[in-house]
Amino acid sequence: MSADNVAPVVSVVIPCFNAERWLAQAVESVLAQSFQDVEIVVVNDGSTDRSREVAERYGDRITLIDQPNRGVSAARREGVRRSRGQFIKFLDADDLLPADALAALLEVARSHPGEAVLGHAVAVNEVGRFVDERMYSLPFRPPHDDYVAHQSTELKPPACMTAKDEAWSERGFWAWNGPGCAASSSERA
Repeated sequence: MSADNVAPVVSVVIPCFNAERWLAQAVESVLAQSFQDVEIVVVNDGSTDRSREVAERYGDRITLIDQPNRGVSAARREGVRRSRGQFIKFLDADDLLPADALAALLEVARSHPGEAVLGHAVAVNEVGRFVDERMYSLPFRPPHDDYVAHQSTELKPPACMTAKDEAWSERGFWAWNGPGCAASSSERA
């Protein structure tokens, strides 16, 4: 993980609301990445269960942000605002990253021009068995042409995307005052 005074390459933002059952697995999947220059930002969005206590067990290995419950989009925005990475990766509290996910995403991001990389998600059951390969693929085109800097024919959730920090301000992905998920770099702490 990145030293305190050096900006990490990747910030993984994990919004969390009543996710005590899954949060540790999500955090552990980031800590187990083969690529280690990572900052983990957990945003506790007003959980009423023991999610905060689960997050606190990680001490200085994560940045824990507490806020009143404002919803997942507001939690993502706050996580991006407080993150320091060159790339932002969203990970929901009930999701896992395969061990080489960040290395693979960064390899693609560095070798191809663009602002974002879309990954893939699969559904697994509670014991980790494969359930559905096309969990997040929807059979329609987004209403605008520059969805995540690609001519995408599949709508993907934020957890499938890794974007350069500059993309938040230069491309206006999910404007800070809009209904979406992120803050521009000019609004980061």
